Amino acid sequence: MLFLELRDGHVSLDEPSYTPGMLGPVIGPFIAARILRDEVRVTTTEREYPLQRFADWVFYDGKYFSDLEIVASDQMGPGRTRRRRPFVPSLAQLEGVGV
Repeated sequence: MLFLELRDGHVSLDEPSYTPGMLGPVIGPFIAARILRDEVRVTTTEREYPLQRFADWVFYDGKYFSDLEIVASDQMGPGRTRRRRPFVPSLAQLEGVGV
């Protein structure tokens, strides 16, 4: 299984990306995850979902993250395990934008 670790989070796109951001959740599990150009897509056992992108930012749970990493379950460790959250597709979309 795969997880997506979200880091360098900001609450607004107006915040400069060079300012340090917060650690985000480690979401999943996924059977596949891919990052290609402007696209971040994750696949659960049900279907594939896009994550909302804004330039170099990925939106999830009301925050914008400029850094993410695909992590295998054997790379979780205690720090990532504490931040692990189940993936909720509706949290990957701005209000009013369907998946």
